[in-house]
Amino acid sequence: MIILIKIEGMMQRILLFSFLMVFSFGLWAQTNTIPFAKEWAEIDSLLLKKNLPKSALEKINALYNLTTKTNLQDQSIKCLLYRLSIEERITDFNVNQSINGIKKYLQQNTDPTQEAVLCAILAKHYLSYNDQYRYEVYSKKSTNQIDSNDVKSFSAIQLHGLIQYYFNKSISNQQLLMNTPLNTYQALVLGGNGEIEKYSLFDLLANEALTYYKGNDFGPPDFNTNSEWSNTNLLETTTTFLSAHFPGPSGVNKNWLAVQLFQNLLLKHRQDKDPSIFVLTNLERIEWIYQIGQMTKKEELYEKSLKEIMNNYASTPNSIRAYSLLANASMEKARSYNPYGDTTNRYSYENALVYINAAKKIYGIKSWETNGLYNLYNEINRRQLFAKIEKINQPKKPFRVLINYRNTDSVYGRIIKIDPKILTDRQHFSKSYWYAFSLLTPVDNFKNGLPASSDHQQHAAELKINALPTGSYLLLLSSGKQFDTSTDHLSANYFSVSNLTYFRDGNKFFVRELETGKPIAGASVKVFNKDNQGLNEYSNALANENGLFIVKNPKNKQPAFCFEIKKGKDYLFSAENEYMTFAEDTNPPIEPANDENVEQQNKQLFFFTDRSLYRPGQIVQFKAIGITRGKTQNASKLYTNTKPVTIYLKDANQKRIDSLQLTFN
Repeated sequence: MIILIKIEGMMQRILLFSFLMVFSFGLWAQTNTIPFAKEWAEIDSLLLKKNLPKSALEKINALYNLTTKTNLQDQSIKCLLYRLSIEERITDFNVNQSINGIKKYLQQNTDPTQEAVLCAILAKHYLSYNDQYRYEVYSKKSTNQIDSNDVKSFSAIQLHGLIQYYFNKSISNQQLLMNTPLNTYQALVLGGNGEIEKYSLFDLLANEALTYYKGNDFGPPDFNTNSEWSNTNLLETTTTFLSAHFPGPSGVNKNWLAVQLFQNLLLKHRQDKDPSIFVLTNLERIEWIYQIGQMTKKEELYEKSLKEIMNNYASTPNSIRAYSLLANASMEKARSYNPYGDTTNRYSYENALVYINAAKKIYGIKSWETNGLYNLYNEINRRQLFAKIEKINQPKKPFRVLINYRNTDSVYGRIIKIDPKILTDRQHFSKSYWYAFSLLTPVDNFKNGLPASSDHQQHAAELKINALPTGSYLLLLSSGKQFDTSTDHLSANYFSVSNLTYFRDGNKFFVRELETGKPIAGASVKVFNKDNQGLNEYSNALANENGLFIVKNPKNKQPAFCFEIKKGKDYLFSAENEYMTFAEDTNPPIEPANDENVEQQNKQLFFFTDRSLYRPGQIVQFKAIGITRGKTQNASKLYTNTKPVTIYLKDANQKRIDSLQLTFN
């Protein structure tokens, strides 16, 4: 694969040539301003459109001879790289072929700038091998018996030693490279023609090396000890960072080289008339150190250094990145807000909006959008509205629903009685479904004001739902009274109103009275399975004196089940998906040492409370039914152990606030 030099990313990064896997010619735009544009267009056509690599190779060899005579170094290197990649394509694949071809050309070369470019290309090629054959590289042990012409004989440490050596060598002649404009190597540049004039060849090669030096190939950060990453000067403002001395650790150490190179690049560009390269390099330094640094007060240093760029280089377009990073930092704090715990950062979304709005005013809406600030603005102001409601509620009694909301001060609600066999299989609400819901006739409507807040956080409030008769319902909520999906935020919850409920043990299901937990004998049950087409009637059952009915699972598939349960005037359609494994058809008993152990290991408690939500100070009334299975009996039975059971009451943070010891009746 050919990857020519490319200006992209935060550092307007310039990517060098590599060619391992497949051909990828034509990645750059040939223009009439580039020498031999016509010839390259013809070569690309032979490769991409006509699939004639041998004919293309003849053209490349002729062009190489011509560019060598005219001393067009960038064109000569481009020809060389094309030639090696085509030869690799038309011969048996050999991972060493291209590497050794570059090394051979490097040995013959006498021009120091060409040597620097070729060293960087060779380093990237070794790095590409490392990335593609990572498992083989890191599985190989170091040995003194290696073949310098066979990259497969290198261990990971030896290979990275070579990569680092060639990157170091590529930028060793700094003054020469700084005095070499990047546009002299325009033939190797992918895009970014308007930016090339700002860069030197040193910028190109240093940023390639920096990409590697910042990496982490061996686990923890590449300094010898954590104390080096605790140095606050790494994340300090520009003057402090540039004047700081960071002692170099012994041995191969990429990350330390990255710190040195950041200092070097910033010093070389500090006095530029156009500070854009300086700003981008400094931002990259700040982001990288913030990610891996271990210093105290890291967040404060991060914001301090970003604000320095924001204040001192406001007229530089690239400085908008500082606003984006500061806004992101404030948003990250805001996300840590916990209304039941740490409330420190409750209003941090407001702080983020200060940066976002300032950037829009300074840099204009186009730059504001392309740099992601528009998305941040939308995320902060995004409306949320959804409900938490008990799946089964008692008939003719009012009940509560918990509303979670964000960036809205009102909630509009509709209670709609539904045919559950038609609507409850809709798990993904498309715009057409929302529209269909909004047309349904409600049995009740309500509007409630919500406690207003400017913090852009999610909040919660309880609402009362009036008593309803037995049936299946849809609670449709909207942030606006029109229930319009284009302007309002909508949410929907299915729930049932019934005196019936059930619980399960494997493939055994027990019908119970919702309020008392007593078994419902003689309840008729219709079992449905669900698939992409909807509901299909599967079987019928009649609950025995214990409210028990059994569902046999199909032998060749494991569908989702749901139930329609009737007893006199009581009715429950449970849209909850119930899944069973094949093993649950038989419910094989566990066989420990004795019956007591078996019952203890298989016990389950099912709780019934008098309401779904409780206010502070209210009494919690509950009942619990215990079931288990014995060693010699496969059927479920009541758990009648006389030992006391401890019941814990926890708050919203799962902290124990009270407990009771009770025994079974």
